Amino acid sequence: MLSEREIIIDEDGNDKYVAVTENFVYIVTMGLMTGSLGGGKIKAHAIDSISAVDVSTGLIYGKFELTIPGQLGDTSSWNSGIFSDIMGEGVILFNKSKLDTFEKIAQKIRELKVKKKENPVIMNAPSLDIPEQIKKLAELKNAGILTEEEFQKKKDELLKRL
Repeated sequence: MLSEREIIIDEDGNDKYVAVTENFVYIVTMGLMTGSLGGGKIKAHAIDSISAVDVSTGLIYGKFELTIPGQLGDTSSWNSGIFSDIMGEGVILFNKSKLDTFEKIAQKIRELKVKKKENPVIMNAPSLDIPEQIKKLAELKNAGILTEEEFQKKKDELLKRL
């Protein structure tokens, strides 16, 4: 079982909350934004799956946004602009007074992405046989740490060694 480290940084926005760990960015949505009265929803985004993190400000609010490849929101005209920002799973609107805090969160995510690229998970442990290594790779893929493409590539390399 993969274990998660302690929360490195966290902050709340308008009806949403963000927490960052070494492996994931969690966005918690509260209240009516979840689609149910008084409910809550947690969306975990693996650090490796995030292609960009942006912080911007408008006239009224600031916006923190994660870009995840392959994640396409509702493209209807109703769900564009402010509605898209409010409902987007990777978007947090915040009071502009928290701009510095959200910029620090974005920078920390960028640093974690670089750290993961520099220190990738090494699956060539000699103590594991090849089927065990493939099982471990599948766990990493299911946890969102490896992409399907990365999983298939490494699996193919291991199978060639059989």
